[in-house]
Amino acid sequence: MRQRYETDRQPETLREASQYLIKLTDGNYTRVWMPLDRRGLVVENDKGESLSLDVLSRGTREAVFIGLRLALAGSFARRGAMLPLVLDDVLVNFDSDRVRCAANVLCDFARLLQGSLRRNDV
Repeated sequence: MRQRYETDRQPETLREASQYLIKLTDGNYTRVWMPLDRRGLVVENDKGESLSLDVLSRGTREAVFIGLRLALAGSFARRGAMLPLVLDDVLVNFDSDRVRCAANVLCDFARLLQGSLRRNDV
């Protein structure tokens, strides 16, 4: 039952952050989640291994945090609260491939929010 909850019943924000993480890491990391038996987030890689944040590279940790920020901002936006998103030096620990992935994710996120704003103005 616990495994099913941890797999299927994670909060919407973590599920959405996982989708961003997949895109930010080009599929190398596939899920961010929180086990019931301990505090703290865990990231699953493309081999199905669950890793705590402290064993990840700085760049991968930054990708997790960007994914979480975008998921939270998107969640608030869907409820009508547009929050500012301040991203200061978030790409400094990324290699060129991750920078490309991050640029695509941020552009997609901006387009999604713009579309949301237009629908709310109508």
